Amino acid sequence: MIKNNNVLISRSTFEKIICMMDCLDFSRLPNFYDYLDILHELKVKKQKLDIRETYTKIIQAADPGSRHDARIEYLWQKSQLGNVDIDDSVF
Repeated sequence: MIKNNNVLISRSTFEKIICMMDCLDFSRLPNFYDYLDILHELKVKKQKLDIRETYTKIIQAADPGSRHDARIEYLWQKSQLGNVDIDDSVF
């Protein structure tokens, strides 16, 4: 039984994995939609990491203007959560 499902990898490696998967032709693989689901989940996770960074900018803002700009960016990013580009046109 696995108690911890978390894996720690560097952000740059994580982004390279997403980039690599974006370039793969999943249509040649059995159960290719499973791989598209994985790519979707990875891209949503990246969005969540970006949202967390933007939230940190709100907290650490030096002035009200910067805080406002960061909050607007944060709200926009949250509204886009889950909207990721997956090229499944070959299917």
